[in-house]
This record gives sequence, structure tokens and C-alpha cells, in this order.
Amino acid sequence: MEDVTLLLYLKDVEYGKRLLRFLVQKKNPGLHPELVTSGNGMEFRIGMGTGGLVILTDDPTVHGDEKRKVINLSNVQDRTKGKIFQFQKAEKIYQEILWQCRLEEKKEPAGSRREEISGQEKIFVVFSPNAADATEFSVILSQYMAQGGRCLYLQLSGFPVYSVAEPEAEVPLSGGMGDLMFMLEQEDFAERAGEFSLPFGRAEMLPPFAHFKDLLDCRPEDWKRFLERLQKECGYDSIIVEMGQVFEHFLDLMERADRILFLQVPGVMGRVQRAVFRRFCHTEKKEDLLKRIRYVRQPEDFRPAASEWGNVRLEELTEDGRKMQYVKQALGRGGEGDDIIMEDTG
Repeated sequence: MEDVTLLLYLKDVEYGKRLLRFLVQKKNPGLHPELVTSGNGMEFRIGMGTGGLVILTDDPTVHGDEKRKVINLSNVQDRTKGKIFQFQKAEKIYQEILWQCRLEEKKEPAGSRREEISGQEKIFVVFSPNAADATEFSVILSQYMAQGGRCLYLQLSGFPVYSVAEPEAEVPLSGGMGDLMFMLEQEDFAERAGEFSLPFGRAEMLPPFAHFKDLLDCRPEDWKRFLERLQKECGYDSIIVEMGQVFEHFLDLMERADRILFLQVPGVMGRVQRAVFRRFCHTEKKEDLLKRIRYVRQPEDFRPAASEWGNVRLEELTEDGRKMQYVKQALGRGGEGDDIIMEDTG
């Protein structure tokens, strides 16, 4: 991707200097931050004609044009393109700058690493009768897959946890999957999907449906078209679909997946839920789904404490070797052990 020259034009010059030092220390090869302290200085720098010029400013009177893109630092938690919430940690501002500028945090993993993660399976459905388990595993899986290419995370649970990267951020659920479902035949579908997508750690996400009835109204052919266009036109190497509820067409949606991961709780409850799911497949004459399913038992000490989950930086999940090895096993790419992974036998 094209390198970006980032001009920091901020009313608080001392804050601008601190932010500049932080960005320089990140040593991102594609990001070149500079500080300008006056409007005339900014215009002079723009006139030098450097390509890939982006202005980060807290001045609402500065607007973008064909020569420059503008990102506004705002005191409102409105994480849309062209805006970044100012009052957060510098690391999070940095991550959002990278997303806004379409840059990577660091160079792509080595070819062998990408090949290890990438594969023929592109669409993954994570299902659990216990919705919280599906969320946790889907989030970790999305960060794992993002190491091998662009990964998109979709939430189809009844109570979606994420509307942005932070669970507790109160942002209206608009401009996401619900809106895209009305654009399935529009020529600019891919462009609109890009506008709606949000940074999600190393991955990306689309805001979930604003109302559960919108989810229930989607037909099997809608899901088929939706996933096809996301996969073929938007450049995603993998798509993670979190499902934490049973609805009318949930098996039809599962048919679109290359791999289904069913999170099975230990003991008799897990065995009953597994048997009920198998019965659903046989009753609906969708036995082929059982050939693509892996039943996964999550270790008791694997899940982070509920009180700590919201404090986990998503990017850091890939630094947890145990979690990454667990996901690798769940995908059948790293051997099996401790009765964590169970293939369906019929």
C-alpha cells in the first residue's frame, strides 16, 4: 500500500509533540508523521505535493480535498471513518490511524506463517448453545486468522457484545450488516461494506443488526448472496460468523460455511446438546453439515475472567501462545490433545 505522510495539526502543540514522539517510536515503515504548528505551515507543506497526505487535526474548520485526507480528533466517541476519539490511550489512537489510513501495524507475516494460517477454508461458523462461549472463541479466532490475511468478524448472536472494538462503547448500531442487506444488488456494495467496516484488533468487523427482527427476516438466499459478495468483492481472506442462537434459517446459513465449530460444554449437558443438533440436521435433511463440523471443548481455565474480558486488547490475543495453539488445534492444523477436539463420526 502507498506510504502515508501524516501531518499533525493540533491546537495543543505540546500534545502534538507528545503524539509525534509516540508515533515516531512505533517505527511503522508506512507511516511518516510530521508536526505543523500553524495553518500557513500546513498549507506550505501541502503545497510541496507529497502523495498519500493525511492531516490529523482537532480543528473542525480544516476540510479534505483532492490533495489531502482529513481525520478529525473529536471529543465525541464517534468511531467512523474520518473521525477518531481523542481522549483515549495513544496506542488506540495509533491503531485507529492505521485503520483509517489502510496501513498494517507491521509488515505481513513471513510467507511460511501466512501459509500456516491460510488455507482452503475461508468461511467459519462458530456456534454454541451458550452464546458467551461463541463470542469469546469467535473473537480469538478472528485475531488468529487475521495473522494470515484480512479477516472479517460478523456477530449473529441475539445479544451482540461488540458494536465497535470495545464492548462497553455506546455507539448506535447503524451502517452495518442490517444496511448492507438492503444493498445486495447494488454495484457499490463492496465500497459501502468498506465504509461500514470498523477496526477490530488485527481483524475488521461489521456492526451487527440493530434489531433482532432484522436478523430473523433474512432469507437463505440473502445470506448466500451476502457472504459471496463479501468474500469475492471485498478482499477478505477469511470470514468468522458468530452464531449464539437458533433461528429459522440457522442451518441454511451454516451451509455457507467451509468449517463449523460447535462449542460443546463438558458432561451430560454437552452430549445432549450435541445430540439435539445432530437430530436437527437429520430432520432438515442437512446431514452434509455433519461432515464439516468439529466439536470443540474449551478448557475450564482457558476463558478469561468475565470481569477482565473488556480490558483485553484484541491485538494482544495473538501474543498468547496457548490461545493460538488452541485455535490451531480447533481448526485441525496442529494435532489434537486433551480431548479438546472431536470430529463427528457419522
